[in-house]
Amino acid sequence: MSATVQAPAERAHRVDLGEEFEHEPVPSDRRRGPGSVSAVWFGFPMILTNAVFGGVIVYGLGFAQGVLAMVLGSLVLMVYVGALSYLAGRTGRSFALTAIATFGRRGYALTSGFLATVVIGQFAFQTGLTGAILNSALGWDPILVVLLAGVLYIAVTFVGIRGLAIIGVIAAPLYVVLGSAAVWLATRDGGGGQILAYPGQADGPAALSLGAAMAIVIAGFIDSGTMTADFTRWPRSRRSRWPTSSLSWSGASSSPRARPPTAGTS
Repeated sequence: MSATVQAPAERAHRVDLGEEFEHEPVPSDRRRGPGSVSAVWFGFPMILTNAVFGGVIVYGLGFAQGVLAMVLGSLVLMVYVGALSYLAGRTGRSFALTAIATFGRRGYALTSGFLATVVIGQFAFQTGLTGAILNSALGWDPILVVLLAGVLYIAVTFVGIRGLAIIGVIAAPLYVVLGSAAVWLATRDGGGGQILAYPGQADGPAALSLGAAMAIVIAGFIDSGTMTADFTRWPRSRRSRWPTSSLSWSGASSSPRARPPTAGTS
């Protein structure tokens, strides 16, 4: 009798913490609306790494060609992520379950191990960048900030898709506002024309081809895009599976990169 009573309580406790259905497809009655999934994907690519990549691309290719490379690279990611998202929404399977069904358990171990090393490197870069920025801006201890940021980033994963959706709703608009403010500060003294005409370092060692710049855009997030099923298996409506991920992804991943070069860049 006690075991029978405890089981529902244990399930309710897991749901309160954010049930992720790691070992089974997401049931239809636990699916979410398009707004929740769009919030996750709109906020997820908005990271400072993309701003760094955008600066490198514009510096080496020029503003107009750099923006073109970002748009084309984001379109490639949009199609790739959108196709995987549609499959995930149709089956309800996570990346792990989809990889096992596609490659078998041994193949899954290989693919997940490779992607895990990439994601760990990305995690280390993000926490280090957080520490460096807060140290230069506010003088905070970078090591302490890195440790605290790592703990906070990991803590969000225990909340699951619900926590990521909340962060996306808050962080994405804030990023857009701050990015718009940065653009205004860079152009308020009449430097908009110089920014749009910025030729880049076409003859220098930092010069890039259009294809190389697109490769930077694609490689910057194709690892996370491959694991899109962990987020995009949640949509309730079939019609919203592809748009909620691909359109949110392409718009959000392009906007952090499209930052103008500073007025002093030569």
